[in-house]
Amino acid sequence: MKSKTVIAVCGKGGAGKTVLSGALVRVLGERSGSSSVLVVDADPAMGLSYLLGLHADVKALGNVRDELIDNARTQRNPDEIAGMIDYLLLEALYETERFSFLAMGTSRSKGCFCPLNSLLKESIRKLAQNYDVMIVDAEAGLEQIKREVMSFVDKIVVLIDNSRRSEHTMEIIMKMVADLNMKAQVGVVMNRWREFNEDVNNRLSTSEVPVWGVIPEDDQLLKNDAEGKSIFDLPANSPVLESVSKVTEFLMSHTEEVKI
Repeated sequence: MKSKTVIAVCGKGGAGKTVLSGALVRVLGERSGSSSVLVVDADPAMGLSYLLGLHADVKALGNVRDELIDNARTQRNPDEIAGMIDYLLLEALYETERFSFLAMGTSRSKGCFCPLNSLLKESIRKLAQNYDVMIVDAEAGLEQIKREVMSFVDKIVVLIDNSRRSEHTMEIIMKMVADLNMKAQVGVVMNRWREFNEDVNNRLSTSEVPVWGVIPEDDQLLKNDAEGKSIFDLPANSPVLESVSKVTEFLMSHTEEVKI
């Protein structure tokens, strides 16, 4: 790959962001000349770690932030704090043969630590430069966009389902991206589509948001999820994987609208 790509998967809670993020990781790893992938689970629930088969204890960045805050309160030496970040960040990095993984987690520390948060964000940006692709599984809320945590994202995938609420979330995200003057391309992927909803198609057409893919229901995925299996246990001919493969081609080469 000639250039690095940072992809964020956003949308309302329950739309299927974690499944899409996990499927993107698997598809990217199976592509010819596969890319090095960094996965960031930005959802405090940390469901992506289970979908990717990471059952070992994963140190979250929330813990890193707490350690840094504890040191900042006692040492108050900016140079020492900055020097700790690289070490703690690498300690939180979980590496496998297929991908590297970072979990945001939650923090026990209260109050505003904006300079420290900015320093941590910049460290993640630097870490991402070591990978061809970075995938961010965003939290269900929109706070990360408000705080510009994803300011260096190249492409934002807004996942929607059949509900009007998911379209409403998409509209809010689009407005935030415009208000924050983000340079990221934004497109929609429609999830769990048994039959294409003409009403949704008409509304998307008037919103001028490009559709980058359609993912159908997959009973095997639901069965695997109930059994606690990972995305890597899904058969290669899974409708989800076949659909996400097409989405991946758009994300990694050219980004244009999928004709439905």
